[in-house]
Amino acid sequence: MNAGQEGDHGRSLARKATQSKVVEPWIWLFPATYVLHLLEESLAGERFYNWTGRLTGRSIPVGAFLASSGIFWR
Repeated sequence: MNAGQEGDHGRSLARKATQSKVVEPWIWLFPATYVLHLLEESLAGERFYNWTGRLTGRSIPVGAFLASSGIFWR
C-alpha cells in the first residue's frame, strides 16, 4: 500500500466511525416504530386482521396475525 492509499484508508475508517456514531442511537427507533405499527394494526379502527379477513373471506385469528408479524420481523 502506498502513502496515498494509506491516507484514503484512514479517511475511510474515520468516515465509518463517524457514520457509526450517527447511526447507532437512531437504529433503536426501528424496533420501537415496528411495535407501534403492530399496535396500530392490532387495535385501531377495523383492525388489520379483520380487514384482511373481510377482504379475502377468510378469518385470521389475532394470535396468527401477531405470530406472523413476529416471524416477518426476522
